Amino acid sequence: MHAFILNLIIGIIGGIFSSVIVTRIFLIRSELEEQIELLKMTYYRFGGIKTYFDVIEQLLKLSNDTSADIEKEIQRDPNYLKTHDTIHAKDAINSIKSNLMDKTINEICDQDAMPLLKEEDYLKLHNETRQLIMKYKKLDVFKFKTIDECKKEIDELKEKYQLCFKGKTKVFIRMIVRDKTLIVLALVFVALCVLAYLSH
Repeated sequence: MHAFILNLIIGIIGGIFSSVIVTRIFLIRSELEEQIELLKMTYYRFGGIKTYFDVIEQLLKLSNDTSADIEKEIQRDPNYLKTHDTIHAKDAINSIKSNLMDKTINEICDQDAMPLLKEEDYLKLHNETRQLIMKYKKLDVFKFKTIDECKKEIDELKEKYQLCFKGKTKVFIRMIVRDKTLIVLALVFVALCVLAYLSH
């Protein structure tokens, strides 16, 4: 009778502990998904930054293509600029920079991700992203070589994000193994199983 009651108590406690362990695993998964979503929000904003560089590149090409023709027209007709719309690449670039590029950079940098990004790899990637894009905010002279380098940097950064998304299962397992609450619960659960075995 004593062994039966002991087994019953151990069974009930074991059931409670196992359900708590399962709940804790779901909480860890939810925490991981939150961190992944933050990274995805940043990842999707890279599209805006790359589009900005594509537009700047086209504006520079267009400006270079038309500047000689405009110069000829001004020589022929001094009032040409008053009567025709011309492309002022520098003004257009500055306008797009403030309305698209700077806005996107601010959205990434102002994102309150630091407290939520608890995984070391994710936090490191987030910091690397901030350092890189803040460099773009200071750009005021645009050359084709500079634009190509910036676009290449964005592509390399996107690849790092994609690797993070693909490797989230490994991170999930690592989070479970390192979780102190789970370690304590698992040890207690094992101790209960040993106790139940010894009571036979």
